[in-house]
Formats: sequence, structure tokens, C-alpha cells
Amino acid sequence: FFALFVSLWASFFIESWKRKQARLALRWGMSDLEQNLGNRVEFKSSHVIPSPVTGEPIEYYSRTSFFSKLLVSASVIFSAITVVIAAIAGIVILKVFMSSPEKLDGVTLIPESVAPQLALVVNAVVIIILGNVYKTIAKTLNDWENHRTEIEYEDHLIAKTFVFSFVNSYATLTYMAFIKSGLDIFGVTQYCITQASSIEQNGGDKESLLAADLCYSSLSYSLFIIFGSQIVVNNTLEVGVPFLKAKVMAFLDVRSHAKKLKSGVEKAANDVKVGLEDAGNAVGHAVGVPGSNKMDKEADEEKVDLEIDLEDISVRLRMKS
Repeated sequence: FFALFVSLWASFFIESWKRKQARLALRWGMSDLEQNLGNRVEFKSSHVIPSPVTGEPIEYYSRTSFFSKLLVSASVIFSAITVVIAAIAGIVILKVFMSSPEKLDGVTLIPESVAPQLALVVNAVVIIILGNVYKTIAKTLNDWENHRTEIEYEDHLIAKTFVFSFVNSYATLTYMAFIKSGLDIFGVTQYCITQASSIEQNGGDKESLLAADLCYSSLSYSLFIIFGSQIVVNNTLEVGVPFLKAKVMAFLDVRSHAKKLKSGVEKAANDVKVGLEDAGNAVGHAVGVPGSNKMDKEADEEKVDLEIDLEDISVRLRMKS
């Protein structure tokens, strides 16, 4: 009943949203928005052709080159999905080896009750790392594909992100819900119930044990750990990292301001020192200290020359008279 309700609700929700979207587009005159959009600034045309509608020259990019790039992008996305599946398989195999004494000469590195939780935490970290790496890859591929309009660019980027994120986020849950119970990994049977392996070793019937090995509780617990870890890490990256950056920048600004203030104080002290020296020279000139200033020497020399000239003129006048 719940599955039927969710299916009907999803169908009605999508159809009602389409109707509301059409009404809003008609009200705001945006019905033909995609047809009237111009080219992206980053769009690079291969050649110019006449428009089939108006005959005016328009920029055109070869469809063969475009689809070739789409094929390469699809190959890269498929490779990224393969990496996700391989990472999940590696985590599962590592958990089996770390928690199985028969695989490590009777030594259990991780208790069987702790191994599933630790594997889920590691898986959550791997999901976050691969998701961040793929965001860069998807954006690089989208830029390389050379889309003409912003809507085409955003649609292809959303498709790339959705496909990878779906596999990256739900591959582990799919494994636990449909594959894990009864799966043999290097001779070790996997169960969703933690005590199932010990019950089997004590002579329990494997068929009845598999029938009772429901993965609902394990699946819900896995969902809580994976998405809870993602929420904590994402909030830390979105809130904690900017907060730390702001604190570091404030500390660096304080140090820079302190250095500027120190240099300003040193400059002011030098200016005061020079001013005091100039004031001392002026005071020495005012009290008549001999040799206190170069200007005093020049004034004395000019006075002597003037007296010599006056004596010479008076002598010439007496001789002439």
C-alpha cells in the first residue's frame, strides 16, 4: 500500500507541477524562453551558416563534434561509476577480512559487532570524497562539450550529476537490501543480522536463517550512518571552514595593521628627531655661537669684502682730489 501511495503521489505531483509551471510561464511571458535565448559567452562556433528560418548568418557548431564529445563524457561517467562500485566492493571485502579470524590465522583485528559500523563510516567518507571529485570532473566535461545556451549547459550538468550521485549515494543501500543476505565472499556468508554467523556455526539451519535474515533494521541503520555522516561533513565544510578562514584573515589583518602602526610610529619618531636637530641649529644661530651655521660664515665674508671695497673707493677719491 505504501509503495502504491508513493507512486501515485509522485505522478500527481509531477503533473500538477507541470501545469503550474505552464501557467506561470504564460503569465510572465516566458513560454518561448528557450527559443529566444542567445548563445553563451563561452560558446565557440566551428563555422557560420545561414539560418534555416530567417536566412541570417548564425554561429554553428558541428553536431558530429558535439556528439563525439558526449560519447567521451559518457565513457568518463561510466568509468567514475565503475570506480564507485569498486570502492564499495573493496570496503566490503576489507570488512570481511578484518572481522574474520579464519582469514587472518585466528586473529580478529576488528570485532564482528563493530566491523559493519566502521565500514559504513568509511563508506560515507568515500562517498563524500568521490562526490566532490566528480563535481570537478562533471563541470570540466560540461565546459568541454561546448553547449550553445545556458539551459542546455545546465540540463547536461544536472544529468551528469544526477546519474553519478544516484549510484554513489544508493549503491551501498542497494547492496544491503538485495544482495548482502546469503552472499558468499571468500567462503564467508554475509548476513544482515550480526548474530547470524554464530548461529550458523552452532548448527543452525542456513535456509531458515536466510528466511529470517531481514535487512530492514540494518538498512535503516546504514541509511542513518551514511546520510548522518554526510550532513555532519557538509555542514562542517559549509560553516566550519568559512568560520576558520574568517578567523585566520582577521588575525592576519591585525598583524598587518600592527606592522603598519609600528612603521608609522618609527617614522614619526624620526621626523621628531630631525625637527629637534633643526631647532637646535636655529637656537645656536640666534645666540650667536661662532661657526654654528654655514650662513654665518658666508655673512662674515661678505661684510669683510664690503669694507675692503669701501676703503679702496675712499683712497681713490683722496688721490684724485
